[in-house]
Amino acid sequence: MRIQPVFMISLLLFAACTTDHKRESGFFVTHIGDDTLAVESYQIDANGVQGTSIIRTPRTTARHYSMTVNDQGLPESFSIDYGPVGAASQITRNYRFADDSVEVVTTQNGTTKTSSTKAAGRPYPLLTDVFGVWDYVIRHAEGPKGTREFTALFGNRALRYTTEGTVPGRLELLNPDSVFGPLYATVDSSSILQELDMRPTADKYLVERVPNLDIDALAKDFLAREQAGKGLGVLSPRDTVRAVVGGATILVDYGRPTMRGRTIFGNIVPWNVVWRLGANAATQLVTNKRLSFGRTIVLPGTYSLFAYPSKKGWKLIINFQHGQWGTVYNDSKDLARLALKTKKLKNTVEQFTFELKGRGRNGVLSFKWENTEASIPFSVR
Repeated sequence: MRIQPVFMISLLLFAACTTDHKRESGFFVTHIGDDTLAVESYQIDANGVQGTSIIRTPRTTARHYSMTVNDQGLPESFSIDYGPVGAASQITRNYRFADDSVEVVTTQNGTTKTSSTKAAGRPYPLLTDVFGVWDYVIRHAEGPKGTREFTALFGNRALRYTTEGTVPGRLELLNPDSVFGPLYATVDSSSILQELDMRPTADKYLVERVPNLDIDALAKDFLAREQAGKGLGVLSPRDTVRAVVGGATILVDYGRPTMRGRTIFGNIVPWNVVWRLGANAATQLVTNKRLSFGRTIVLPGTYSLFAYPSKKGWKLIINFQHGQWGTVYNDSKDLARLALKTKKLKNTVEQFTFELKGRGRNGVLSFKWENTEASIPFSVR
C-alpha cells in the first residue's frame, strides 16, 4: 500500500477563529467497502486537537497525533508517531510552522532528517488516514453558503481547491488538477464533521462519525485477528501471472483489489474513464519476444496496461510508459487501444484476477472481476 500523502490546507477566504472553549471528544470509523480499515478517537478544543488512530493495513499500527494552534486558530506545531500497538513508536514526525514555511523533522530508527517547504499562511496538516484535524479545519472552513477557495500543499506542490456548499450540510471539495478529489464532507448545524466521503478518489475510503468507541479494546482485537492470520493485510496485494507461449516468456505484474461488498463496474470502476487495470502501481506487461494483437505489433519490452470500460464495448490500452503509479496515464504514450471481448460470469469473482493461456504460438490475455471477464487473443511472431 502506498504511503499516504500529507495535505496541508490554508483557507484563503475565511478568517479562522474558534469558539471551542471546552474539550470535545469525537470518534471516526474508516471503511473500505464492508471492511473496517481504521478507528480513531480524538479531542478538540481551543488549543487544538489530539488523537489516536488504529490502522489495520498492512499491519495493525497505532498513530498518535497532536496539533497546537495560536490565538487565531492557525497551527503552531503538529506531531505524529507511528508504531505497533502497545510498543514503542518507530517513526516520529514533528512539524513547526512559520508564516512562510513548514519545517518537518522525521526520526526513524535513530536517524533524523529535516526538510522545509515554503508555504504561506500556516497551512493545516491533513493526512488521508487520520481525521481529527480534518474536523478542526472543516469547522473553521464552514462559512456562508457559496463557493470559497483554499490552497493545499501536496508534497512540494501547491494545489488549489474550491469548496462548494450548494446542498445544506454537504461540502464538495474540488481540485481542478484532479490530484486528490473530489471529496465530500457532511457536517451538522454546528459545522462538526459527520462524514468524509473519499470514495471518488483512488483511496476509496468512507469516514463516518460514531457515538463512541473503545479504542484500546479494538486495537487488541485487531491485533489478535492479525496474529491468528485473519488480519486485513495489504488491501491490494501485488501479484504476477506468467506464461510461456510459442517460446515467448510473458508476464503481467498487477495489484489485486477485492470487491469487499462493493459494486465494481459502473461504481468503483466508472464507465467511460481510463482504469488502471488493478490497483496501486501501474499494471505492467513484459515480453521477451514480439507479440501480435491482430494488426498491432508489440515489440519485446515492458509496457503499462490500462482499460477503458464502457457499456458500448471495452478497450485494452497498451502504453509505452511503465514503472509509474497506476493513476498516472499519458495518452500520448499509447501504442494502441484494442477491442476486448467481454462476457458475464455466472459466479462472482471477489478478487481481481489476470490470466495468460497459450497453445502453440497463440495465446489469450484475460482478466476478470465481479461478474465480468474481458479477453483478447494474441500470437507470438
